[in-house]
Amino acid sequence: MPAAEISIDRDPVGAGEEFAVAIHTSPVAPARRAERGPAASYAIVLDASQSMSWPAEKSGGTSRWELALNAIGELLRNLPDRDEIQVVAFSDRTWPIADTTTVAELRDSGRLERERAPEYGVTNIEAGLLLAYDRLGRSRATSRRAILFSDGEPNHGATAPQALAAIAAKAADRDIYTDAVGMGKDANFELLQAISALGGNGHVASRDGSEAVIKEIVGRLARQGQNLAAAGGELVVDVHPLFPITGVYRVNPARMRLDAPVTAGTDGAQRVTIPLGAVGTGDDRPMYVLRLRAPNKVIKRHLPIVKATGTVRTGTGTLPLDEANGAIGGIADVPVLNLEKLMDQVKTIDLETEIAHKIRHANPSVHADIYAEAKHRALQEGLGDLAGDYDIALRGLQEGLDPNDVRNEQRSRSSTSRTSPNEMLRARPKLDPTVLGQRHADRRIVQREEGTRSGSARRPYGSETEDW
Repeated sequence: MPAAEISIDRDPVGAGEEFAVAIHTSPVAPARRAERGPAASYAIVLDASQSMSWPAEKSGGTSRWELALNAIGELLRNLPDRDEIQVVAFSDRTWPIADTTTVAELRDSGRLERERAPEYGVTNIEAGLLLAYDRLGRSRATSRRAILFSDGEPNHGATAPQALAAIAAKAADRDIYTDAVGMGKDANFELLQAISALGGNGHVASRDGSEAVIKEIVGRLARQGQNLAAAGGELVVDVHPLFPITGVYRVNPARMRLDAPVTAGTDGAQRVTIPLGAVGTGDDRPMYVLRLRAPNKVIKRHLPIVKATGTVRTGTGTLPLDEANGAIGGIADVPVLNLEKLMDQVKTIDLETEIAHKIRHANPSVHADIYAEAKHRALQEGLGDLAGDYDIALRGLQEGLDPNDVRNEQRSRSSTSRTSPNEMLRARPKLDPTVLGQRHADRRIVQREEGTRSGSARRPYGSETEDW
């Protein structure tokens, strides 16, 4: 039976200080399928507005349309032959370029190579997504994904990010997920990120070398749709009321801060319900992090602080997750950090979100100053990958790249997880034998409880002690 799993980044935690708690699932068995049936079904949603005929690179050798078709070709080379695939296009209307077929058949047909670049048309992303979702809804594959390629803001149909995100969320409720790839300076990263909240995203700037960039993006998206164990699910996390939740984050497969409401759980607990999205096997499982703040007092005893359960939806039905319980050995003046990469993920997301807000509302003339300051702050925090992203943004501005193209590229790079869950949960060496000697011999950072212990009475939240 699969289970929820909890990892706490330090033990003991520091009095009055914040710490990170990772929530994920235990390995889930791969989904069963008929011997000749598809494991995954894809609908490519292709922007056919006039601007897609514009150059994708400074040299002008390749149009955005050609680049998108090349990306689909790369995707076909990365996917299993028997997976389902179809291609729909949209402008002021929608139409199928390729009806549902197998990856092998579409790849061998050469059909996409004969598609001409659009000469006119508006951008109706809503219509393209709805057609793709309708077609994917007829598939019985475990993994069902729409992959959107677009170079601009929608100007027909639903245009607000909230409206398009709601359409994508409704599809996600049926375990149909959306990946989004933006192209060029007129793409809107925030819009595409909202559409792909439970999927992946990428951006291809209008600079030379775009072929290599889009190959990396579609290769990553292809891997996310493979080897799935469950089509979806949710995690339900209860946190002790004396440890306030100050942030909820997704750290794999993409990084972003979540607008997850905190509600009342049992015994006064703080409860967060998190949609899982597709659950891969092995290290491809989604992972979330809660940032908590400890009470500002020293406590020298065992404290249960987090429990998690939930469900996953597999080909054989909905399975409950065994409950997991996370506890700490106490609250100290000086914490002992074990999983340092968890809080680094949180700091990266928070700093990137802050800088993105500044850039979005600032005059392009000061973008270089903002990126330079952000790079300095990232280096001070030890966030080397994020500092590198800001350095690339600075070089893009120096090369004359459009500021919005630079912003889209930087946001896409920074939201892509480059650290696997296994690496995030790799503990640092414990070098202090006095601290180790004070811990219970049977304590682990990750704690899992198969069932309720007999005779273990629990005090409700709000009692005079901090017991759960």
